[in-house]
Amino acid sequence: MDQLVKADVFFFITSVAVIVSSVVLIVAFVYVIQILRDVRYITKRVRKETDEILEDVHQARNFIKKEAKRALNIKDVVSGVIQAVFQKGRKRSSEKKN
Repeated sequence: MDQLVKADVFFFITSVAVIVSSVVLIVAFVYVIQILRDVRYITKRVRKETDEILEDVHQARNFIKKEAKRALNIKDVVSGVIQAVFQKGRKRSSEKKN
């Protein structure tokens, strides 16, 4: 009879420990699930912002390329005008010497 009481006490304590452990694990899983949802939300936002930043960088590169071509064209025009002005000035000064 004494062993039967010991076995009942053992099973009762074990049952309580399993129930408490199960509750703790369920609470922990709830927190882990909430953390994973937050991580998913953050990664989606980071992915979206990264795509937007890349799009902005591509637009900036295209703008810089376009403006660089325009600046080179303006430089060519200005250098052509300057050369034309200086060549006319040299022709006039050489005509005066003759």
